[in-house]
Amino acid sequence: MSKVAGTALRFYGNTASFATPTYTAIGGETGVTLNLNEASIDITDKDSAGWKETLAGIKDWNAAVTCHYEAGDAAGDQIEDDMIASTLAKCQVKTINSKVYSGTCRYTSMSWGANHDGAVSFGFTAEGTGVLDKT
Repeated sequence: MSKVAGTALRFYGNTASFATPTYTAIGGETGVTLNLNEASIDITDKDSAGWKETLAGIKDWNAAVTCHYEAGDAAGDQIEDDMIASTLAKCQVKTINSKVYSGTCRYTSMSWGANHDGAVSFGFTAEGTGVLDKT
């Protein structure tokens, strides 16, 4: 097994219609974290011999993205518009080995930052609503 460079994982926002998406890489991306979670349902009782027992609960997912801000970036501009309008969006996270994670999301946080001697940063969180498909 070999190590994989961080550039192998990229976030793509939809720059077309919701019904027929066109996925475009976010400009200036410096980092992306895709989180998949599953809640546990506690079913521990007196017969559990002092050990916690659980069942699988509800799943959720989100992606946190950091970037150098690029003025006029189509994906970044669309993500900002979707966040302000509180609309559902389509997004993808792709890996270099052809794994593609696709789903419907809502952009739930967004930030810009700048130091007087540095590049403007841009970050956002895409919170999944519904299934995250892996192809």
